[in-house]
Amino acid sequence: MSKKGTVGKVLAGAAIGVGIGTLIAPKKGSETRKDIKNKAGEVVDKVKHSVKKEKTTEE
Repeated sequence: MSKKGTVGKVLAGAAIGVGIGTLIAPKKGSETRKDIKNKAGEVVDKVKHSVKKEKTTEE
């Protein structure tokens, strides 16, 4: 299995776990939506960082 595929699967698993944890947390809807938005932004940043890192490693 390639390293690139493994990183993607780990990030996807982490995102799913965070999403499920956020949805079942006992909070108000507005707080939950805010948390989801923040966590989604963090995941996007991590994916972008990983992609940049992979690109520089390949070169």
